[in-house]
Amino acid sequence: MGPHSTFREKLLITGATGYIGFKTLLTALSRGYSILALVRKDSDISDLQSKSAAVTESVRSGQLEFAVVPNYLADDAVYDVLRGSGVTVIVHLASPLALQVCFLDFLISLSDTENYEEDIIRPAVSMVTVFLDAARRVESVRRVVVTSSCVTLIPFEWNFNPDSERIYTASDLNPTLNRTSASPMEAYWISKALARKASGDFIETHRPSFDFVNLLPGVVIGPDDRLIPSPTNRNVKSDDVLQGTRRSVLAPVLTDDLNSSFPYVGVPVHVSDVARAHIDAVDRQRIPGNSEFILVSDADADEAVDWEEGARGVVRTYYGKELEEGLFPMEGSLEAIRWRVDTRETERVFGWRFVGFQETIKALIAQWAGLKRLETSGEAGCE
Repeated sequence: MGPHSTFREKLLITGATGYIGFKTLLTALSRGYSILALVRKDSDISDLQSKSAAVTESVRSGQLEFAVVPNYLADDAVYDVLRGSGVTVIVHLASPLALQVCFLDFLISLSDTENYEEDIIRPAVSMVTVFLDAARRVESVRRVVVTSSCVTLIPFEWNFNPDSERIYTASDLNPTLNRTSASPMEAYWISKALARKASGDFIETHRPSFDFVNLLPGVVIGPDDRLIPSPTNRNVKSDDVLQGTRRSVLAPVLTDDLNSSFPYVGVPVHVSDVARAHIDAVDRQRIPGNSEFILVSDADADEAVDWEEGARGVVRTYYGKELEEGLFPMEGSLEAIRWRVDTRETERVFGWRFVGFQETIKALIAQWAGLKRLETSGEAGCE
């Protein structure tokens, strides 16, 4: 790994039970990092081990440790774990427990709330600042890597009148942060931008001894490593793939009950690339601090991403027999909004190119189809 040694770093990772966080955890383990993973429940520890032999072996070897923190926002909850831990880099992927939201979809658990500030915006900002403040008080921490989002680049109303010619960069920020939100989704949009802004504001105000890296992924898709059947992970179903953004992205090759009520912007990114970027960002000699990077594939392509034709093209090319047999009904749809972003700086600094949309959607479809075959064959791995 060049001059950067994994033996000099100990990572604290949050969100490891999630789709992106689990892949990030596996990526960090594969590179040899010593890791302290924060989870919210004791059962999360056994659940993570059941999903991956690598996690189990890393716990056994002492490479991976866990700390249970039910409420990250409780006074000193994060600080009490950090102090004396020897952690040098925080990789913060977790979202507020109260808010579960699919990117660009109205599937929001807080749809009944009317207090957007209290229930959506404030927790999102606090989830960033609580880790920054804890890091400021722990001398060993030298960097904080935070999962932000591409939605921070634009105001919510952009979706209804998109500027598909302008090219957005990591220096852009939603300009409507001071106004009152009219819906839960707009509040979510603003909360992500305010949380991102809070990182820079914190550094400017407190001048801590650590720096930060904000990563701004687009629509994260690709296979879910939590859904790999094994003797300890037997209850995996093809329907498990149809969660979050993956549900809507696969609608065009499956059924219309999976359709999103809202178009998706054409900014896909492979979950493996998002995880890779998070762990690459740990390296302070390679990735500059107090910086932000957009994570999106196909940004320099001449043609805009077409969610429907992209997925259907993969099925027609690689699953002709299954298509004839009716495994892929091809009944759903997903409208795409063109959104041009500039990832040249990301690829220059990180030194690699993003996996293309076609390969990404192909891998996602392969996971769903593989699990579906297991179900129909009755083989081990599905009950």
